[in-house]
Amino acid sequence: MANHVLLNSEDHRTLRITSAHGADLGDAVMSSLVVPSEFRRVQNDYPILFRLTPQRDRFQALAMFGFEPGENLFLDGGQWDARYRPLALQIQPFLIGYPATPGGDKQIHLDLDNP
Repeated sequence: MANHVLLNSEDHRTLRITSAHGADLGDAVMSSLVVPSEFRRVQNDYPILFRLTPQRDRFQALAMFGFEPGENLFLDGGQWDARYRPLALQIQPFLIGYPATPGGDKQIHLDLDNP
């Protein structure tokens, strides 16, 4: 389960992020969200699936890496076997978050449960 917290320099001063790839580092996923600005790069390596989300009644674009949960056919040990890695995976464990009060600026959050 994700453990998102607001990123700040005081609490996370000693935190270090690895750029390595691997199943144990969170890359064992069968899909990833993609945004329209990266469609050209994504479609060169992965099929793009459009899924209707019942919560928002909108479509999401997903890059597909496998056919079953936890399956990533583009992960070969510690190597990502494709030219492009979707932005949603590149920025992990960081996320863009919203403040508790509506109308505030977006914030940078950190997933403390990300390996």
